[in-house]
Amino acid sequence: MRAVDLFCGAGGMSLGLKRAGFDIVRAYDANDEALRVHRANLGTSVERVFRVDRHRKADLANLLEMAPTIAQLQPDIIVGGPPCQDFSSAGKRTEGRNASLTLGFAIAIAIVTARPTWFVMENVPRARKTQTYSRARALFVKAGYGLTEVVLDGSRYGTPQMRKRFFSIGRLGEADGFLESALADAAAPRRMSVRDALGDDVGIHPGGNHPLEARAFFMRPYTGHSGVRSIDLPCPTLLRSAHEGPQNWYKDHERDMGPSADIPPLPMDVLSRIQGFPADWNWLDIPASRKRMLMIANAVPPSLAEAVGRAILARARGETIPTTEKAFDKWLQKGRKGLKDQALRNRRLNLKKARRLLCGRVLADIDAEIALLEKAEGFAELSVRSRSELRGALRSHAKWRTEVAAVKALKAERKQYDGMTKAEFNAGAREDEAREADHVPFNPRVAASLQATRQNMREVSSTVGVS
Repeated sequence: MRAVDLFCGAGGMSLGLKRAGFDIVRAYDANDEALRVHRANLGTSVERVFRVDRHRKADLANLLEMAPTIAQLQPDIIVGGPPCQDFSSAGKRTEGRNASLTLGFAIAIAIVTARPTWFVMENVPRARKTQTYSRARALFVKAGYGLTEVVLDGSRYGTPQMRKRFFSIGRLGEADGFLESALADAAAPRRMSVRDALGDDVGIHPGGNHPLEARAFFMRPYTGHSGVRSIDLPCPTLLRSAHEGPQNWYKDHERDMGPSADIPPLPMDVLSRIQGFPADWNWLDIPASRKRMLMIANAVPPSLAEAVGRAILARARGETIPTTEKAFDKWLQKGRKGLKDQALRNRRLNLKKARRLLCGRVLADIDAEIALLEKAEGFAELSVRSRSELRGALRSHAKWRTEVAAVKALKAERKQYDGMTKAEFNAGAREDEAREADHVPFNPRVAASLQATRQNMREVSSTVGVS
């Protein structure tokens, strides 16, 4: 599967996807030094997508200008982790220019490129509840993508770090939630500790009455948590200050394993491995300072990216099917006409058979799903009754999904308008109308870039088969 990596950084996402079996055909970022590291280790063709100088940060228009080039690469999947500082718990939590790049990612995929079959967007969990992502999500849905939106804990996916990240995974034509069970099945039953990943020779003995095998290290917390940590736990989320020792402001915490003044931080090469980079990862001439640490901390953990990539490839090849939801089982049993015993088991079995024939697909359009089923290899050889039962199982599952979506939409609407005055409601309605007409309220420079990009796309379409 051909992949393009936007906001690639030093290569965490690309490395994980390459291990999973993807072909990284191009990678883009604003940071020249990160691109040098990416190229040195992965050999991927890399490009600086954003023009950045002292007076103007990277913005949405720069990304849109690259859309025709990306389309010419004909990727099967576009992946990226737009800058998260505006959303991060450790950041200012304001939706500024970095946040606009999340919207730019959506526009590049949904409007002005040859829409790839798949996309993956990664960010901090807080991003999921922002207005910026809400607008990006609307673009994805309008473009025909079904979405799997999940928060994954890196320590359950081969990374010895309590790093939770939000993933929005899209596939054209699919129903929402299509990959949730596959990602849940890929999670380990217990969190990976630093000792699990790197062995016993990490950190130092904290002194006191701790067992001889105990080892600890210091990592500056960004909240009021403990700074002296055991290697028998996952490491906290890596920040750009992870390699720095305690400062004057740090007061020993009651849960510290020993005096913070006596427990050193982990060296940067160890922190790089905790993030998931291999021991021989070449950081070139980038000094072991905050500059390198920022590259490490900003990266998507390769093991986490690999797990997501493997789930995508397995589903794309038809090797996995979604697990039947327990809520669907309960729905089948509701009411006077609810299914019981053997009838219930048969419906569940027929749904699984249909999903296997569909190679794991869950289409949002039930008519398209039935049509695809009828074209599936082996379907025509089934008895008339069996074919009817498979169709019925798909229709009942589609009806249940529709009812669930309606309930969620109603709850979201109530939450949005709860306590709102009439004037506020009318103002919001006018904003919605403007957004529906223009997709998003661009500033003049972004609007001009989008118009130019669309003009270029008309020229590109003839060469890449875009209609």
